Amino acid sequence: MEQSDALRLVTKVARLYHARGLRQMEIAERLRLSQPRVSRLLAHAEELGIVRNIVAVPVELNRELEEALRAAYGLTGAHVVDSVADDCFPLSPRIAARLVTWHRAAQRGATGNGELAKLSARELDVLKLIAAGMRNPEIADALFVSRRTVGKHVSSILGKLEARNRVQAAVYAVRHGVI
Repeated sequence: MEQSDALRLVTKVARLYHARGLRQMEIAERLRLSQPRVSRLLAHAEELGIVRNIVAVPVELNRELEEALRAAYGLTGAHVVDSVADDCFPLSPRIAARLVTWHRAAQRGATGNGELAKLSARELDVLKLIAAGMRNPEIADALFVSRRTVGKHVSSILGKLEARNRVQAAVYAVRHGVI
């Protein structure tokens, strides 16, 4: 099967499943495919960015908490983000206090030692999303790039910022006013 035919099949399966609401078994019967193949095609559609799931969080959802954070810590802005990742962990009060301190320093005009200038515009976009708590698959979906591309950007960011991991990169971003 040619690549264009394969792409058409992936798109057709995704459309039947997501737009028309057919079950995988119904798609398999209609297109004379096995159900496992339909399942793989749907997964491939997500990997290719053909299918994107978007959850629109109402702006007012965390308004009171955000206002309380701004008032309590003297912040000019606060944005509360809910995480639904299985591997997430609560932020300790000690780390939260450090982040607030670094954010205040950034607001007062603290500057980095030039590492941020080394980042490309796309790497800066990725760093912002890392600091917002997104994982590579979520970043890939948000920026409409492959997971592999995101992985390369993350590696490059870590090297340029001399950070050992994503947490250090996120802390650096907050400390230097990237977010």
